[in-house]
Amino acid sequence: MITPELPTEERAVGIAERFLGEAVASCDRFATGLRNWVYDVTGISGASIVVRMCDPRHREELAGGRYWTSILAAAGVPVAAVLASDVEAAHPFLILERLNGADLGTVITSLSAPQRRSIATDVADAQRRVGRLGVGPGFGYSVNGVTGLVASWAAVIESEVDTWDRHIAQAGVVSPAWVGRARQALFTISDQLDGIGPRPFLHDATTKNVIVADGKLQGIVDVDTMGFGDVRWAVALTRMSLIAADQPTDYIDALMEHLMPAEDPRIVSVYTALHGVGFLAELGQRFNRPDRAPVVDDKARIRLEHTVDQLLASVGGGRLSRSPQR
Repeated sequence: MITPELPTEERAVGIAERFLGEAVASCDRFATGLRNWVYDVTGISGASIVVRMCDPRHREELAGGRYWTSILAAAGVPVAAVLASDVEAAHPFLILERLNGADLGTVITSLSAPQRRSIATDVADAQRRVGRLGVGPGFGYSVNGVTGLVASWAAVIESEVDTWDRHIAQAGVVSPAWVGRARQALFTISDQLDGIGPRPFLHDATTKNVIVADGKLQGIVDVDTMGFGDVRWAVALTRMSLIAADQPTDYIDALMEHLMPAEDPRIVSVYTALHGVGFLAELGQRFNRPDRAPVVDDKARIRLEHTVDQLLASVGGGRLSRSPQR
């Protein structure tokens, strides 16, 4: 089997030069993102664009980005515009509007509490607009609202836990015992999962893909797939990201206040603990950087294990006298 050529900076420059009609002054790959190759490109005139490329085997996801950008923009959700695309090319790409600003997670500590609350209000509004698009025919993540969906929200989460199980086994960085504890915590909310419907939500609008400048939301990026299920899954992922980075979580308090003011917050706590296991499963993975050897900071790993241990213990995911080691 022939492995397709993966995206490169040189290809990003070529795509940008053809679109801009001028030479490129700078081309820098964004540090975030596990799936695509995304480049911040500036032409010699100062014009700025974003070039997103993918493994050719995953071109349908770029097509999904083009599709959902159109749907979301029509619904009033602030998204980066697609300026050009060719998802059928040998090296599929989208050219996107370059939003001014940076990911929420990189600037959140520099924001005031009122600014964090304001951004949370705007993100909650975007999620509500998405939720009004109408229920889907199934649960999960879809590039077009039809394919890739399954019969229940519980099955979606169980599939994610199965993926974490494989990643942990492959990397050998943390103990497989974390997965058993995740399943134990998941069991405590199994009855609640049955009542969740397939409502659309922005599953990746977390501490990344939420672009902020001057203390205000500028827009949301990376909308290749739409989530169908429980928006609290995205809220909890954001919460875990902030906890893991030791960043302020009042943003989550505001987000929950606007999205779920009368609901029992316990399910968000369980989801947060589950995502903690997902973070542990990422340790030692190469993802879309096959040329870079994974580096695991043992101090950071131990700190994360301790945090996840506490989160799991607080929601019925078992207890340990010490965090499991490698």
